[in-house]
Parts: sequence; C-alpha cells; structure tokens
Amino acid sequence: MKPATPINLFPCNTREVWLGFLFALALGCVYWYQAYYVNPLGWRGLSLIIVTFFAFVGVNFYAAFLIQNRLIPHLVLIVFWSLIILSDYISPDAYYYKSAGVAFLINVGWIFVLQMAFLTTKRRRMRANETQPFTENTKLFPWNTRELLKGFLFFLILNAVYVFQAFIAPAWKFDLLLSIMLLTLVMTLILYYLALVSQNRLMPYLVMACFWTQTVLLSLLGTQEQSERMIQTATTMFLVSACFIFSLQLRFLFTEKYRSRRDEPEPTLSH
Repeated sequence: MKPATPINLFPCNTREVWLGFLFALALGCVYWYQAYYVNPLGWRGLSLIIVTFFAFVGVNFYAAFLIQNRLIPHLVLIVFWSLIILSDYISPDAYYYKSAGVAFLINVGWIFVLQMAFLTTKRRRMRANETQPFTENTKLFPWNTRELLKGFLFFLILNAVYVFQAFIAPAWKFDLLLSIMLLTLVMTLILYYLALVSQNRLMPYLVMACFWTQTVLLSLLGTQEQSERMIQTATTMFLVSACFIFSLQLRFLFTEKYRSRRDEPEPTLSH
C-alpha cells in the first residue's frame, strides 16, 4: 500500500508569509477598533477585554486553520502582543502590560491546541482515505440520535446566549453597542459550528426556526405592545441566519468534495 503523503509542518513560501501578514492586520484591526472607537476609555475597561476575546477566538481559529506553517501564528502573536505591551508600558498610567503577558500565554496556548486538533484531524482523514479511498458520504440528510442531540445542544447554547444577553448583560450595565457586538460575534461562532458539526443539512434551519419562534412567543407573552416589531425583527434575523448557514454549508460541501477528489489516487497505466 502506498504510504501517506508526509505533512510538512513548516512550509516557507509567499502564501504563508501573506497569510501571517493578513492575520496580523486582522488582530490589529480588532484591537484598535475596540480600543479607540467602541470604548471611549481607550485601552481600559471590561468591554475591551470581552469583545476583543470573542473576536480573537474567531481570528485565531482561522489563523490556525489556514496557515500551514505552524510557527507563523506564534511569531505574529509575539510581535502583536509585544507592541501592545510596549505601547502601554511607555504611557503615563501604564498597568495593562502586566495582564497582556498572561493574555499572550493564553493566546499562544489556544493557537497550539487548535493546531494540534487540526493536525490530528488531518492525519486521521489521511489514514481513512488509505483504508477506504473511494468511500464518500453523499447523504445530506442523515436522521439519527446523534444529529438530534447535536441540534438540541445548539438549541440550548442559543438559549443560554439569549438569556445572558436579555437578563445578565443589562444587570451588569453593558452598553447597547457592546451588547450588540457581543451578540453578533457569539452568534457568528455558534452558526459556524452549527453548520460545520451537523451532518444533516436541515438541522441548523430547524434549530434556528425553533429558537426564533420561541423568542417571539416569549416576547408576546411578556410584552404585548411591540408584538409586530418583534415578529419582524425575529423574521429578519432568521432569514439572515439562514442565508449565513446556507453559504457556510456550500463552502463546507465544496471543500469536502475538493479534498475527496484531491486525495483520490491517480490512475496508473497498465501494460
């Protein structure tokens, strides 16, 4: 049997350098937007930490997923956090540089865990292609207990986010803009994983339909004055979420087919 293609952990080429540069720009844009546009206190405040954390989760995920060179994300993080620590250290009321060191270690650990997870998944997929090179799962609507549990779990996660946004965040006196940004970032991550993990392509839409229907019913039972506005908002959010899920599903489906074709062995000429 032909051995699996070795995995190069440190490819150095123009593509990897550009991916690292774009990763650094994304981190910088997230941080500076939150620090100087959203948060009027500049570098301080709980909102800066929370919003930056949720944005970093998504940015770091794609950095570890797209960049083949395993060292580039860590080099980018070293430069990025060094600039933040240096900028805060030379300011008159510097104190954030002490916490930035801990944030840097957490950030590096998160990247390393993601890289190990992606590497393990890639090796497992290569071994599966060796044993069953022509096996391809084309069933788009599998119904089983596992898929139902996935849908129920994501439904609980959506409800937890809604409860936090509706009851806990106002009690903590979060700003309206901060609450909207938090909800948008968290919902984006939840929809991403919902479309990625669910093998049944209908399950994400059913989960979102149940969630927004429940939200409308609870709002109608609670306040009767803004019922029409709530229904319109929930319908719009459901359509936006459905379009986002559909685009993600097309992307994942295209990527899966491309990988299956790429991993197929080339035909050999028989003499």
